Amino acid sequence: LSAARARGKRVIAVISDLAPSARDAFVGLDDRAVGQTAAFLIGRMLGDRPTPVGVVLGSPAFRNHEDREIGFRSGLRANFPKVVISGEAQGEDSADLTRNAVARLLRDHPALGAIYNVGGGNAGMVDALRAAGRAADMLVVGHEVNPVTAPLLRAGAMDFAIAGDPAELLSSALALAAGSDPGKQGVERHLPFGVYTRFNLPAFAAA
Repeated sequence: LSAARARGKRVIAVISDLAPSARDAFVGLDDRAVGQTAAFLIGRMLGDRPTPVGVVLGSPAFRNHEDREIGFRSGLRANFPKVVISGEAQGEDSADLTRNAVARLLRDHPALGAIYNVGGGNAGMVDALRAAGRAADMLVVGHEVNPVTAPLLRAGAMDFAIAGDPAELLSSALALAAGSDPGKQGVERHLPFGVYTRFNLPAFAAA
């Protein structure tokens, strides 16, 4: 990518950022803030009592997953010290890997009160929760509202999904790539995001 930029190509990082030398601009969410939002939701919902929670990790190749995890950990530590991360599951955005990893997480930590999934594989996560009999009483926070997660939200298998509008993401990235955007190159453009439940699914969920 750095070599492509040296030849005059414009590189726009979308969703997950790259090293500044490898791109001209980044368009996506402020994923530290996203992770802190997940911590706020879980901390407020669980209340002021000691509760172990789990984290489902995505792909280590994606910086946005790392930033979400960092934001989540720092948000809990700063604001909800009684809510403690007691286990991790490495899902790598795969439904099958996530299913197996979450099943092990539930076996090793049966007292978990909540799970935060920083990446994909949500269908596998819910399969594991249902198989363990925990789908009804586990607080679950994840990402994106799409054909996978929207049915899980409607069914109550996921409680909250944090997501941005894909159309806004795409239009911002195309504007930067085409040079029609008035902003300077090298920017980090953080787009707004929402917290969605079964009661307020966004219009883009049906697109």
